[in-house]
Amino acid sequence: GHERMGLKSTRVTFEGRGRVRAPQVRGREKGRVSLHASRRRHPRQRPTSSRFELRGHLVINPNPNPNPNENEKGKETEEVLGIESQAGQKQLAATSMEFSMFEFWTAVGIHTFRASAAAAKFLRGMGGARSPHPFVPGCPHTPRTPTSNKVIESCLYILKEKKQAWAQASSAEKAELLEKCLANMVDVADDVAKVTVKVKGSYESGLGEELAAWSSCCNIVRETIKAVKADYKPSGVKTRLLKESNQVVCETFPRGLMGLVFLGMKGEVWLQPGKEFKQGRPESSDDGSLWLVLGAGNQVPALVGDITHCMFMCNSTVILKMNPVNDFLGSMLEASFEPLISKGYLQIVYGGAEVGKTLVEHPLTEEIHMTGSDRTFDAITWQGKQKPKDKKTIPPFTKPIHAELGCVTPYIILPGNWSKEDLDSQAKQCVSGKTHNSGHNCVALEVLILPENWHLREKFMERIKFHLEKSEKRVAWYPHSKSNYERFLSKFPEAHQFGEFNEETGQTPWVLASGLTPETAGGPAEDWGGG
Repeated sequence: GHERMGLKSTRVTFEGRGRVRAPQVRGREKGRVSLHASRRRHPRQRPTSSRFELRGHLVINPNPNPNPNENEKGKETEEVLGIESQAGQKQLAATSMEFSMFEFWTAVGIHTFRASAAAAKFLRGMGGARSPHPFVPGCPHTPRTPTSNKVIESCLYILKEKKQAWAQASSAEKAELLEKCLANMVDVADDVAKVTVKVKGSYESGLGEELAAWSSCCNIVRETIKAVKADYKPSGVKTRLLKESNQVVCETFPRGLMGLVFLGMKGEVWLQPGKEFKQGRPESSDDGSLWLVLGAGNQVPALVGDITHCMFMCNSTVILKMNPVNDFLGSMLEASFEPLISKGYLQIVYGGAEVGKTLVEHPLTEEIHMTGSDRTFDAITWQGKQKPKDKKTIPPFTKPIHAELGCVTPYIILPGNWSKEDLDSQAKQCVSGKTHNSGHNCVALEVLILPENWHLREKFMERIKFHLEKSEKRVAWYPHSKSNYERFLSKFPEAHQFGEFNEETGQTPWVLASGLTPETAGGPAEDWGGG
């Protein structure tokens, strides 16, 4: 496909282990093998087979120099991965290469997945197609009564008294408590989904979307249990070294059977340059610490992830302030984490900005972890004052604060000779990334980036539009979503709307502004809704 994409040469990166069919192997270095297989041989002579570990690139040049002696018996042949480029013919010549089997097994996995999906689709068809669930509108939620100052003081005192015991507790003790929490989470799974759709509403999948969200919470806790049980030294972590930047890269996802679900995908953690790969218990004081978590209002996995991270990775007792937007989940979280709450290691409180201000400024609160908007972060760090334009100015707030403040998330499409199935499947994935939770996610699709000269660009966009049109229109339930939606339409008045606004149900049509440049599409604000 390199010619169709208008490329004069192609560079492909590989890594891992593999078997390469080649007459010669030369250029061995530590952790690296460069291949250049070339020799004069008789056509009937069979090449040898070599096995080694290598990492690097393949460069393909579509314009090899012609060889005037191509008809000679002992003609010059270059072989790399069994691909021959004979001199004097218009074929690709591999000039240098380093190889891995990762791409090969990825391709096998993808084709296996497609075959399985096709079989499953056929079997479902034999039993009759299952219709999507009908739209059920949600009911407005009334936030819980704020926790009183007296109760807040009591909660903070309990956590202060227990922080040293938590810091010094063994990994076995912590894992046992978290296993009890996981059992409780499984028990309340249906209740969590039912309560959530009662507020947000439900769409094509019924309870499925919220059950999936709670399942990811269980997976977060399960993975944490495995790490803590192994005394923070879980096995099977794959690492590699990037020599150019002196960085260690750790492959962390997927693990175990999850690899069957996420075929062809992987997640990595890149350490800072020069830092060594280490495993073991978190480095913390034996005196312990007390952290405040300002919970996210849009997604429950963020809450569970923040609790487990701050308690088990940062070794701190935690007071969680629920966001008023989703504090209806508070009772389920209390039931799930009761083993930690009853021991005095975790406390959950309720309220809005005033309760948050009290907790942030309280002398017993040592560090803060928050998921929310940049406005909330600035209000804390600048203590309600105007944020100066000079970035060198030091904020008056001195406590350590860790924040996740959202993203104008790009989805980047790499060109290739995609099949019709590929185009439709990936378009569906992109649209799902926007429609999930009505677009109220920090990882929701905000900007779709496509190569301008990709020959399948228009066909891909046709599938994007098809699935946006087909998707159920959703209610933008998060506060201020309407103003964000109107801001998007004001910025892109020519944007295409897929349907009309439903005055009765509040369902909002999806909106797509296409044909933009990086300059016209860019902006620091999340759409956080149907745009």
